[in-house]
Amino acid sequence: MKASYTNSDLNGDLEIESLYEGDHGPAVAQLQTKLAELNLYTSDITGQFDTQTKQALQAFQCQYGLTEEAGYFGIQTWYALTFWSQETKLSLPRFTATLKPIQEFIKGCLKPLFMRKIAQK
Repeated sequence: MKASYTNSDLNGDLEIESLYEGDHGPAVAQLQTKLAELNLYTSDITGQFDTQTKQALQAFQCQYGLTEEAGYFGIQTWYALTFWSQETKLSLPRFTATLKPIQEFIKGCLKPLFMRKIAQK
């Protein structure tokens, strides 16, 4: 079932609440809208925190070094989306419908982090 959201549902500030894959509702739709404004999310605004939403969120988090919240929407990511992205007007190219470009982008950002963790052990 596809949710329908009006402009008034999507305009305004992001809610300060944690969101995880599988969540749904207006707060997720607002998150999708913000990520779409940054050309990171290219799917329909459904209000479902699905795989595409998670991948777009991870790409944003990678860009801003938000590794502690990788894959979910928390307070640091809220702050970055609300303030940092507005200041810098992040300009990333729109990704194609295939997942490969997003996966490669995320891998490139996360690989150095994993290598550091392995080296610390």
